[in-house]
Amino acid sequence: MFSSKQKEELFHTALVKYGIDYYKAGTVAKILASGKPDELLTDKEIQLSKEVCSDWLKQHKRLASIVRESGRFIEHKQRKLSMSHTQWREKGEVPTITENRILPFPIFNSSANC
Repeated sequence: MFSSKQKEELFHTALVKYGIDYYKAGTVAKILASGKPDELLTDKEIQLSKEVCSDWLKQHKRLASIVRESGRFIEHKQRKLSMSHTQWREKGEVPTITENRILPFPIFNSSANC
């Protein structure tokens, strides 16, 4: 089981990690870690907690969306990298290794001035 202080540190870290102001996060972390029922909290504490938790949720959803999209991008790049040389030529592209990355470039006509 976590002590009240450990809970406070965990809440504070989680809130700050998602972009919540350091001092607001500290105040709300204390409120959350205290485990007090809403009836024992002031209106100001309740309002601040709702505001901070709402901001945290927005950031959490935004970052989760970015991670999902980057995962799709990486999967797409992995599929392209796993294509055979013949498949690349059929698409009119040749993979070129540059700084440990494979970049597709169109096949240039040998008579073209590149």
